[in-house]
Amino acid sequence: MYCPKCGAPLAKENGRWSCTSGGLKLSRRFGERLEQQFAARYQAGRRTAGEMNFVAGLYCPSCGVPTTSDSCPECSQSLRAFIWELVELHPHADGKGGWR
Repeated sequence: MYCPKCGAPLAKENGRWSCTSGGLKLSRRFGERLEQQFAARYQAGRRTAGEMNFVAGLYCPSCGVPTTSDSCPECSQSLRAFIWELVELHPHADGKGGWR
């Protein structure tokens, strides 16, 4: 899966997903919910790390592309049910000493 905050790949270690850029660690429960909704499409091989497009906003966890409003332009999956937890409970370091 891909990080919904920056589009970088997520890695699962000891049952927890974290962003490979080092900026985000998902709680077990939240990671499981994202995995249930987005992992099947991700496993179909939508994008590679070299195709990442790093822009501000949210990214689809299965396609790795920037979302339009709250849904993915490629797979139409919605992040609506996850937005509060992403914004309030899962900050992502921006690499400049701040958070997004």
